[in-house]
Amino acid sequence: MKRLAVLLVLACACQGPSPEPAPAASEPTAAPQDTEAEPLASEPAQAEPEPLDVPAAKAEAVALLDSGDPYSALALLDEVHAAAPDDAEAWYVRGKAALAAAELGQSAADFYIDAQGAFERAVGLGWGLDALVGASRAARMNLEPERSLELARQADEALASADPRPQLEQPLERTLVEALFGAYVARRQGGEDAPELYAETEERLSGMTQVAPEDSWAWAQLANLYQWGGQADLAAQAQEHVVDLS
Repeated sequence: MKRLAVLLVLACACQGPSPEPAPAASEPTAAPQDTEAEPLASEPAQAEPEPLDVPAAKAEAVALLDSGDPYSALALLDEVHAAAPDDAEAWYVRGKAALAAAELGQSAADFYIDAQGAFERAVGLGWGLDALVGASRAARMNLEPERSLELARQADEALASADPRPQLEQPLERTLVEALFGAYVARRQGGEDAPELYAETEERLSGMTQVAPEDSWAWAQLANLYQWGGQADLAAQAQEHVVDLS
């Protein structure tokens, strides 16, 4: 029995140590992902808008106004004012366009305000007599009779001292008479007699009928003035001229 035990021990010793287990195959690792976003393609740079050709734009606005489209003229003049805010001619043209738009009837009150502001801006920038006359007309329509008369008198005084006498686009004498009559009526409605305004208005209207006896507008205004002055006979005589000319 002892011999058998020895043999078993020797047999186990001859087998050697048992092999170590092979390491487990590792999982293939994924390549690291680049977390940075790819740059976006840059947008092409936009070209700068070309500057407005102010003289050409003003000429186009005048053409639009002459063709009977004051609204498009005003829209174009908005661009002109943005490019050249101190262009006196552009403001004068705007005043004319706004007056024309007002006479078409839509939003007339707003356009008369626009016209007066544009004309007075043109006056401040040195445009001259036509702008003064236009401003007076617009002020009268804006129910500012005293301002209307003030502007008309400024134009009349400037014209009297001008040498040579300029040719005006705006009707100065008629505008002055309208301003005088408007101021007279406003003062009468305010409780004043205003005899000086009455006398000057009558003198100027009578002068207009002598220079142009066919001027029915002057005769009609004279008849209206005499009605305000309580001179019914003279009013009837002036009205007869209106009827004869109609």
